[in-house]
Amino acid sequence: MLFRSEAEDEARVAGLPSLAVDGSGRTLTLGLVIRGATDRKETIAYLAPESEPFLEYDLMRAIASVGREGKPKVAVVSTVPLDGGAPDPRNPMQQRGTPVVIQQLKAAADLVTVEPTAKELPQDAKALVLIQPRKLSDELLHAIDAWAMAGRPIVLLADPYMETDTSPDAQSMGARRGGTTYDLGPLPAAWGFDIPKDQVVGDLDHASRIRTQTRTGGTRELAYVAWLSMPKDTFTASDPLVGPLQSLNLMSVGAIEKAKDGTSTVEPLVRTGD
Repeated sequence: MLFRSEAEDEARVAGLPSLAVDGSGRTLTLGLVIRGATDRKETIAYLAPESEPFLEYDLMRAIASVGREGKPKVAVVSTVPLDGGAPDPRNPMQQRGTPVVIQQLKAAADLVTVEPTAKELPQDAKALVLIQPRKLSDELLHAIDAWAMAGRPIVLLADPYMETDTSPDAQSMGARRGGTTYDLGPLPAAWGFDIPKDQVVGDLDHASRIRTQTRTGGTRELAYVAWLSMPKDTFTASDPLVGPLQSLNLMSVGAIEKAKDGTSTVEPLVRTGD
């Protein structure tokens, strides 16, 4: 007869899986349950050896989550639709859904939308997310700069050519495809970095294979150097953002570089070939 200990019962109730050790029926539970003062709970189901570089990050995230009384407020300035519904430029017959990263952010935080024409930022927000910022008011640019100078966290997503942006002004001069360029005015230079707006990254080593039509009506496959298929060995392995990923597909992305005479530190998460 097999007996389960109280700890085993608690682990099962918490949703921690039992892993078979060998063929004799012995099992092992190797996970964590983090509880807060108000009985909020976070679970790390399995402490996988290959995830050791991210254990500290996972623990700190879980501890911070159970220690909060509610979701933190995050301010979002975006010139790109984030709620889905717009046609997918790669397949006009389909509509795009809400991006997965936005779905996950909504689950973890209370998102506050800030219009590009706004004059200030919500000061009770814990972080600021800028998505393809452009045509921002001078007052909002000043508020963003003050936010950064105060050492408050900013996530900036900025492309020199965002192919998937279907905003009304994305079609310019009769172009067959949409696309926009970010614009943060003088802020990147003042912050000590640059994402050049007049070029995208091309990489022969990691060019995506695409099919295109020929003049005779057939198809051929070619390497399209502006669309990149980046494998795991191009990522910074120790970073929790990209370290667990196996691959990334990127379309017409920019390069981040340190500004001349800048004092900022630039640490790449993904590196191209030569």
